[in-house]
Amino acid sequence: MYGKALTPLSASSAATFVAPAWAMAARRAQVFTRPTVFTRPIDRARALSQDDASEAHLHGLDIDALAHLLPGKVSVEANQLASVASDLGRIISHRPRALVRPTCVDDVVAVVRSCAERREPLAVRGAAHTTFGQTLSAGVVLDLGALPIPRDEGRDDAISISAGERWSAVVTRTVARGRTLPVIPDYLGLTVGGTLTHGGIGENSYLAGVQTDHVRALEVVTGAGDHLRCSPTEHPELFESCRAGLGQCAVIVGAEMSLVPAPRQVTLYTLRFPDHRTLLSRLQAIAAEGAFEYLQATVDALAPGRYVYTLNAATAHDVGDECQPPSESSQWLASTHTLDYLDYLRRLDHVEQAMRELGVWDVPHPWAYLCLPATRAESFLGAVSEGLRGPRDGRILFQTFVRSRCRTPLFALPDCEHSVHFALLRHAVPAAREGAEAPGRKPEGLAMALVESNRQLWKVAAAVGGRLYPAGAVPMTPDDWRLQLGDRWAVLRAAKQRFDPAGILAPGRRIFE
Repeated sequence: MYGKALTPLSASSAATFVAPAWAMAARRAQVFTRPTVFTRPIDRARALSQDDASEAHLHGLDIDALAHLLPGKVSVEANQLASVASDLGRIISHRPRALVRPTCVDDVVAVVRSCAERREPLAVRGAAHTTFGQTLSAGVVLDLGALPIPRDEGRDDAISISAGERWSAVVTRTVARGRTLPVIPDYLGLTVGGTLTHGGIGENSYLAGVQTDHVRALEVVTGAGDHLRCSPTEHPELFESCRAGLGQCAVIVGAEMSLVPAPRQVTLYTLRFPDHRTLLSRLQAIAAEGAFEYLQATVDALAPGRYVYTLNAATAHDVGDECQPPSESSQWLASTHTLDYLDYLRRLDHVEQAMRELGVWDVPHPWAYLCLPATRAESFLGAVSEGLRGPRDGRILFQTFVRSRCRTPLFALPDCEHSVHFALLRHAVPAAREGAEAPGRKPEGLAMALVESNRQLWKVAAAVGGRLYPAGAVPMTPDDWRLQLGDRWAVLRAAKQRFDPAGILAPGRRIFE
């Protein structure tokens, strides 16, 4: 089913096909037929993980020798391996042969060289906020959380940070001396290496691009075990293959990031709209004005057919500065809040606890992230919103992108200036989705249905020029990756062959297999 390339539709056929196709793909998450229809993406991923395990056993990396080389840093304890056998998605499970927690870059070099010599699959684990096994390995898992934090030299224009650091720790240090990062993810529990591997989206990305656009230099260990510093002028091919390079060529161990002055406060305006069309229209109009640093829209379901359409627009300023809400929006203004800048950045710190209280933390999270040309966004939003029937189903987040403001070649966007990025944060909670007509269905079955829905949405998105943010639960074939990356696919493949000749890094991606 997933072995064929996606052939883009012509402009005329896509125009007539897109709206019903969105609806059909969205409804796949609500209609249950034979389970085999929905297990195919899962079965494929599980089969691949068995291949990884067989390959690791065949080549036989000596784990005991690795433990002797790195005393106290290599674990094969069952409970430790189980703790890194899945990710936030809770859909795919790969139990590794060993978990390594390096405490210096030399440790990382030793692990990578050992794995390369025996062709042992190696995955780097940060916060593990992928949702379809992208950061898992049946070989060795590398947790960079114990790497030392570089000394802060107090520079106003840049800071050196460790890949294993959480963004929460980074912004705490920078804001304390009046500086901040140009782009910061809205959830600070992610790691530096994790977001730079993907690109790194923030609520101000429509103005400032993605995080990788503001990387001055990277410290990496290539798949061949070489410890290098790379930048636009030093090993530039390696630098470009690591920024949003999905971990294909090297392990990022550190980064030098640009800094800008930090504001003192942020005023947040919350607007409510009557329908998805008005919400999307106002989001695009306010983004075009460029008067607000942070913009994000959400769709939440109260009950089947009852939705809340929200736009959060925030502006950064100094204490005492006068602020104004978005123009021509007074009738939709629901609330206004002024926060200290750091409190604004930390506003999602308690998201895990909130999900636990809602009963959706321990279930599978088949999330998907798709970016559509702005002209296709309305029909997509309307169709996928219908799949939400209550608070425990999840929510939809979206924001605008401007292609010319994103300068990372491997960060894939539609081939148009304006696009809309959607995060479909759907939870596999059977009681929330099925009601009484299908009692007892397990979350795993619903997760498979939602993964199949994601797959169908991706196929239709690709047909109209859409792209995806590759941290979601969307099964991808090598042909899909060719379409996703366009002319950069061949460039990344050449870099992969040069810097990771044994092909050990990021086994959960399978971009070129």
